[in-house]
Amino acid sequence: MRTIKNERLHKILGIVVENYIKEGRSEGSRKIVKKYNLSISPATLRNALCDLADMGYLKSVYTSSGKVPTDIGYKYYVDNILKKERDSNAVIPVFVKNSDTLRTAITTVSSWLSRQSSHFVMITAPELTELKLKKIDLINLDKTKGCLVVILEYGWTISEIVNTDEEGILYLKEIVATINSRYRDFPIKDIKDNIISEIREKKEKCEQLYNSIINLYDKLYDKKRRVAVSGIDNLLEMQKLHSDIGFLKSLVSLLEKKEMIVNILSDVIDSSGSKIFIGKSNPFGLPEETSLIASDYNVKNSRGFISIIGPSRMKYKQNLMLIDQASVQLKWFVERYEEGNR
Repeated sequence: MRTIKNERLHKILGIVVENYIKEGRSEGSRKIVKKYNLSISPATLRNALCDLADMGYLKSVYTSSGKVPTDIGYKYYVDNILKKERDSNAVIPVFVKNSDTLRTAITTVSSWLSRQSSHFVMITAPELTELKLKKIDLINLDKTKGCLVVILEYGWTISEIVNTDEEGILYLKEIVATINSRYRDFPIKDIKDNIISEIREKKEKCEQLYNSIINLYDKLYDKKRRVAVSGIDNLLEMQKLHSDIGFLKSLVSLLEKKEMIVNILSDVIDSSGSKIFIGKSNPFGLPEETSLIASDYNVKNSRGFISIIGPSRMKYKQNLMLIDQASVQLKWFVERYEEGNR
């Protein structure tokens, strides 16, 4: 990608990108000159647009049409124009005050972000095994059946139905009491082996009980359970979906691979703030004309991720601000929860 050293071309590219994002169509040179009060003639603007097209930043949708941004043009705009203008200090009211668990806070933020951006949103919880154990409850359903509920920090819960016998339920009550007395406030990842050893000796007497608790642990390590999605209907409104069945299939495939979502975001997002992936640079392998904006947020020693997927012609400045605000909401929830449990 060639660097734009000419200040006039730099400014014109920013105007063209922002105008296309706003209007959704290319506009004639005369109209752009008048709309943005440019101190150049329409002919000079046309020449500048041709220069930007030769450099790969703009393209013609069809012969003799006006110019619209390419993926390279969007990328330059995001990296060199928008970055200088971005204001991340916007303040909005806290809207997660009624959330009593991290799960509900994430769901609330995900829905809000989707509505505000009009795009598809994915938010992942932090690594659950980094969270501390608060309590294990056993809810008796009948004499031979119970529901184990593991309650972690920030109110995150995982449950498993246990089918055993009367003796197994009694064993389970003993185990739950032991775990609650010994391992409260220990990170799940640090006590897994200890808890498994507590029940291993009883495996021969009650194998179903042993297997149920193993299944419960598998759920704690299951990355798919950490992903909240909102705004699928927004994806369906993308014009690209109506003309490219491959595009739709790739999106459906992405939604089916939530574990992959967590892994990829963890690999490509660092702690330096939001990152934007445009077109083929999208790490999820989505087709051209798609953009991803993603950022992380921290809970103790673990990271969660916030991401927006939409068309390349999205409102980048607004969406970056929205992701910042979403992160602030989750940070507020975590801090308030910790204060209330000291």
